[in-house]
Amino acid sequence: NLGILDKLSKTEVAGELEGYKIKHAIVNLSTPADANFVHTHPEDKVILYYVNMEWRDGWHGETLFFSENTKDIVFASPYTPGRIISFDAKIPHTIRPQSHLSAFYRFTLAMVYNKC
Repeated sequence: NLGILDKLSKTEVAGELEGYKIKHAIVNLSTPADANFVHTHPEDKVILYYVNMEWRDGWHGETLFFSENTKDIVFASPYTPGRIISFDAKIPHTIRPQSHLSAFYRFTLAMVYNKC
């Protein structure tokens, strides 16, 4: 029990989930050797929780959001332990692989919601 739902209920994210139900949850594990592709989930909203309790500068692993044509990065969310972000999954996104300097795998918990 990571207390994520309790944390969510105390943020503005809770209001963003009105009218949505959880579709599924995924624990993502990534390594420096992973290839990550820009993708979308057109009908969904994603709540992303950065699970690792330690993450240092230089380890990378940012979540990247792209322009509609996927040519430009318009926002990068640094991997910050315990951070919760919410986004419309029709926005093209991917992750930047972590560096080889990290002593850990990069974990996120993605909770995918769709309209009721």
